[in-house]
Amino acid sequence: MSFRSQINFLVILLFQSFAINDVLARQPGSIDATFGHGGIVARSIGSPSISKAVAIQSDGKIVQSGWFATRFGLIRYNPNGELDPSFGNNGVVSTNINNWAFINSMMIQDDGGIVAAGFSYDGKQIAAIARYKSNGALDASFGGGTITTASPLVAPSPSVFNLYVDDMAVQPDGKVIIVGQSYYCAVGDDFCDFGAVEDYLTAVRYNQDGSIDTSFGHEGFLVETELHFYGARIAVRNDGKIIITGGTSILQYSPDGSRDTTFGDGGIANAPNTASDVVIQPDGKILISFYAYAENRQAFGIARFDRDGTLDLTFGNDGEVVTAGGGVFGSVSNSLALQADGRIVVAGTGFDQNVDWRYVIRRYDPDGTLDNSYGTDGITRVQVGGQHNEGFAVAVDAAGRAVVAGCAFNDSGWGLIRLNGGDIFSPRRSPFDFDGDGKTDISIFRPSAGEWWYSRSSDNAVKAVQFGTSTDIITPGDFTGDGKADVAFFRP
Repeated sequence: MSFRSQINFLVILLFQSFAINDVLARQPGSIDATFGHGGIVARSIGSPSISKAVAIQSDGKIVQSGWFATRFGLIRYNPNGELDPSFGNNGVVSTNINNWAFINSMMIQDDGGIVAAGFSYDGKQIAAIARYKSNGALDASFGGGTITTASPLVAPSPSVFNLYVDDMAVQPDGKVIIVGQSYYCAVGDDFCDFGAVEDYLTAVRYNQDGSIDTSFGHEGFLVETELHFYGARIAVRNDGKIIITGGTSILQYSPDGSRDTTFGDGGIANAPNTASDVVIQPDGKILISFYAYAENRQAFGIARFDRDGTLDLTFGNDGEVVTAGGGVFGSVSNSLALQADGRIVVAGTGFDQNVDWRYVIRRYDPDGTLDNSYGTDGITRVQVGGQHNEGFAVAVDAAGRAVVAGCAFNDSGWGLIRLNGGDIFSPRRSPFDFDGDGKTDISIFRPSAGEWWYSRSSDNAVKAVQFGTSTDIITPGDFTGDGKADVAFFRP
């Protein structure tokens, strides 16, 4: 074999090695090493700091939100896990509402606006909603940017009804619905440390300008005083019908807020146990995650219902799936998301000794079968930072990768991880993407001086580096696996 043939053979082996390593790196459920620091972004903020929501923009940027001590907090990351300097203050937004406010839910609208909902305190708990422009600035066209709403109910004096917001949804027409519960406590027990005296499902709908939509329910409010409700979740169908879950109830409403009696029994279906999240499939079937028990421990639970509210008997074991394990003391499923191929990603928390908790993620086939190719024997466990790590929210990006948000550092920080989706999609990396935002950067190479010049699309900053000579052949590529093109050349 000639010398040149030997070189060609070695080059082929080298590229085969790269290809094999890339396949291994994209094992379904494995940590995506191109994101953050080894697939993880952990940020210490201060107590109490918990991230309850995550959403992915159409350009692949990730918005994470939650509790910033006592303020609304949002952080936006580029697709590679680095802070997006074009958002807020170097990627971070913090909003004060009554000096005490927390985000529990968030959605990105079609125009790039971000709506966040949670609760604040003004002598009692009240609903708090904020709408942000795509750059992180408050959108004054939505009620001045922030809105607060009290419960419409009146409690026996001297108690007051609090309004706690669990979740929110944005309708196809841009209207915003928040859902939670109105409750009041025993006298002298402002935060119901010993349990609420009464707690009722409460929803409020807002017009695009932030005003209350009085065509919904009763003057804009929907209250179910016959249902004791907690842990509410909401999803809106394409036809405008509204699904709300809470406790062991699943309810369907018409677009005007009236109960849809064609669903379940008088508009109500029964969940196997307390529901923790709800998603509507493209075919209209309803998926929920719920808190389950197996082998005398807490366990992951998911169930699927047909459009009429009956259990889908083709899914799992007569409509339900319960999966044990995930931690020495079990695990809970907090959130679920659909992949484009119909597979279901469920995220939650696994409990080990004391407060040694971890993010736990599982994936299921469309029929409810546990996907044992995901992670290790069908499960991925990740410790993000410190102890007391809880996974609260999951979203799936266009490449089929699961992004999970939650808390870290004993509820004093946020955690964010990204897992590979495997063979669901084959993500294409843009050539000459020097900042890792998924877009090709305008760049030139000046052979006379061996200079590389490029304009980063993420912040329009122009960078230059000297590397190589006029006779070199430039070969930029992501040789370190961090999602960014590296400056490189081949010297014949």
